[in-house]
Amino acid sequence: GGKDGRPTAAAAAAAAGKAATAADVPPPSRNAASPPSPPPSPPGWSAMRAAKARATAPEPIVCWRDVDETLQLWANHQQWVQNVSCRFLRSRPIATTRQLHLPSGLRLRLCCHTAERLTRHAHGGGGGGGSGRESMTDGNAQRPSDVVTSMSGKTIEIINTDAEGRLVLADVLHYCESKFKPQAIVDLATLTGAMIVALGKEYAGMFSNSDGLSDQLSAAGTATVEPVWRMPLGKAYHQQLKSHIADVKHIGGPAGGSITAACFLERFVNDTPWAHLDIAGKAWSDKSTATVPKGGTGYGVRLLNKLIDDWQPVKLDHPRES
Repeated sequence: GGKDGRPTAAAAAAAAGKAATAADVPPPSRNAASPPSPPPSPPGWSAMRAAKARATAPEPIVCWRDVDETLQLWANHQQWVQNVSCRFLRSRPIATTRQLHLPSGLRLRLCCHTAERLTRHAHGGGGGGGSGRESMTDGNAQRPSDVVTSMSGKTIEIINTDAEGRLVLADVLHYCESKFKPQAIVDLATLTGAMIVALGKEYAGMFSNSDGLSDQLSAAGTATVEPVWRMPLGKAYHQQLKSHIADVKHIGGPAGGSITAACFLERFVNDTPWAHLDIAGKAWSDKSTATVPKGGTGYGVRLLNKLIDDWQPVKLDHPRES
């Protein structure tokens, strides 16, 4: 521009020339061809990239100790199951799949976690109580679908780890019968919440293979104000305890829970008159009575004392129907 800030003649002429040039250029037509799109990916390109990603991904970690234990367990019972995850690998199967060729010709497919999740399992990391940590109290803790061997030698399939009391009772019954050869056995246990559903808190449920023993327990309960009510046993209930991988399941399902629990215990008594008292509804009282204060009742002490005082020999009347 000039010294006074106004454009010079040369600058004005140049600006006018540029405007004329821009005006002479026609606008783009709507039908003009669009710029060419990038060439499509070669066939199988996505699969190739996925294969490359899998090849470079870190290899998942497998706890082969658990695999060995599981294989040995199934070998002992000659039960083979396909497509079963490793014992503690419970998340969705991703990453890779490994296969073992078993002597029987069957394949056990081991579904693995991601390496990052398995590493947290192996080293106890993952922080807090999230899904990256195990909640097992010990390496020998039970899991659903485990098979354990009782003192009697019978194998038991674990369905619910909360029903551990009956496993202890099973060994106790076998131990007492085999070691002491008693005239009769009576066990008392707060075994099932289903007993409270069935009888409330007025009676203890009584299950027995001996009519004579049942009669004596009923009489003793009436005399001591610790009443019992006889409940059924039988083949139909034992059928609910059938297992495909063990001799017996320790839970028969939601129907008749207190009955199937008693049937489970009966499996561990052979030729001895036996009675099981499920005292779940009688072990605790919400109110005081003439003979029991509010709270723990000590149910069964007076009952058993009276049974012993008036004891008469009994016999096995109903052998197990399993």
